[in-house]
Amino acid sequence: MRKIASSIIESPSIGKLEILMEGPVGSIRICRGRAFENAAS
Repeated sequence: MRKIASSIIESPSIGKLEILMEGPVGSIRICRGRAFENAAS
């Protein structure tokens, strides 16, 4: 399924925070640090 990053925030305290919109309904996933890297790969 195609993922589109709608918002990207980088902060020393939380690391990289990305909000992804996925699918036709635009569900939102929030992943941090390695969790995002694993989800992206």
